[in-house]
Amino acid sequence: MTKINVKLPTEYDTVFLDVARLITQEPPQWLPLSLQHFRLGPIGDYDWLTKKMIDAVDVLLRYLPAFEYIGPLTGEVKEVRVVMARLPGIKRDLEQALRKKDGRPLDIPKQFCAAVVLEASTLAHGSAQPHSLKFKEACAAYWAACGGEPFNDVESWRWPIQNALKMDREWIRSIMTAIVTAVVGNTP
Repeated sequence: MTKINVKLPTEYDTVFLDVARLITQEPPQWLPLSLQHFRLGPIGDYDWLTKKMIDAVDVLLRYLPAFEYIGPLTGEVKEVRVVMARLPGIKRDLEQALRKKDGRPLDIPKQFCAAVVLEASTLAHGSAQPHSLKFKEACAAYWAACGGEPFNDVESWRWPIQNALKMDREWIRSIMTAIVTAVVGNTP
């Protein structure tokens, strides 16, 4: 596995400490830092960000092949071809993320919030209780801390949590583990 370097802030926003306290009563220092690291930024920017990534894939598809023969990647043909083979599938996945199903928007930002809370809970406790009221409250609080519209119906987190449970969260876990290592000096 590739070593992950994480640039940590020296302080964290207290809203993330409040969320960390919903996950565990006495949160370790790495927990609010991890939550802050994964904050989504303005929630409404998800479609904009996805479109920018699609544009970036288009640029790579158009110009990356030239680097097989000129520039700093000369001789790195195998790596360029591996990337080129993967880009069309990545673009399709990104385009699908923009589509609406049954007239409803995909809840990917909420699913992402639930995935972060799942991994944080698992690292803090060894396992998560995703169907508990307290877990749903932590998801709602994290959503609000990331700039989402606060709402009181924590039961509406059922589907984003279900979808987060199905997704591969290894990349979130590896980044959180790197944050733990950076803060406490060893792995959890």
